[in-house]
Amino acid sequence: MLKSAQFFWLIILICAPILAQAKPQIVFDVSSGRVLSATDIDQKWYPASLTKIMTGYLAFHAITTRKDISLTTKITLSKHAASQPPSKLGIGAGRSLTMEKALEALFIRSTNDIAVGIAEKISGSEANFIDLMNRTAQLLGMSRTHFSNPHGLFKRDQVSTARDLAKLTHSILKQYPQFARFYSMRYLEIGGKKFRNRNGLLRNYQGADGMKTGFVCSSGYNLIATATRNGKKIAAIMMGGKNVKSRDEQVTTMLDSGFSQLTTNNISNNATIYTAQRQAYKPPFDMRPISCAPIKKK
Repeated sequence: MLKSAQFFWLIILICAPILAQAKPQIVFDVSSGRVLSATDIDQKWYPASLTKIMTGYLAFHAITTRKDISLTTKITLSKHAASQPPSKLGIGAGRSLTMEKALEALFIRSTNDIAVGIAEKISGSEANFIDLMNRTAQLLGMSRTHFSNPHGLFKRDQVSTARDLAKLTHSILKQYPQFARFYSMRYLEIGGKKFRNRNGLLRNYQGADGMKTGFVCSSGYNLIATATRNGKKIAAIMMGGKNVKSRDEQVTTMLDSGFSQLTTNNISNNATIYTAQRQAYKPPFDMRPISCAPIKKK
């Protein structure tokens, strides 16, 4: 029997050529929804904390349509919410914060305890909220997406695609522009502490103004990035990066190419994220052998 370390490197050698190519990605013009570039956009993938985009979308919807939910609504964390694994805000069960601060923590620090707190406040329970997530996904045309929790911690049946996440991103940007600050803030101040947004492109890319990072071992490093230049906004989605540096470099290249197309080409005949040719089904890859080192036995 191979030792664990030998087995790990065998998996690396077998899977690396496949996984290196399996990076679902899409760039689209937000105004028109037209696709500027795309690869494997219907490949199922583990969304990780990109899941929180749906949690945020449903919070925005509740704030704008319900009388009992607003930015000043208090969210008191249950024991269940407070017990979620990191990343978390860690304020503890029984402690409260406003919906406004909860949304800042959700997008900027990707807090799992706060994601569940928001879910319970909106739907009464996490289970009810997950049902709402999946019903909303279908209404938005996210036909290859299934949610099993509101934060993105790994579950085998929680999957999405670059195209589906593009539809969700497009819906947020078009329907709720008044909430843009929640995913464009570079820093979060809460409880006397200052936290940096995990989306490094907000600090390093000209015009960057959103939106969300995501990582679990099985997903690799995911990113939804938006940027605006000369009045034109584009969004780029990449899933399955090997590390933060390579992911951010790839998304930077995608955004640069997207802006170049907008200034040099007529995109009026480009397919949209809704009409682009549907690709064959592929089950999700597992990036764990690439993105996470093996645990050494003592």
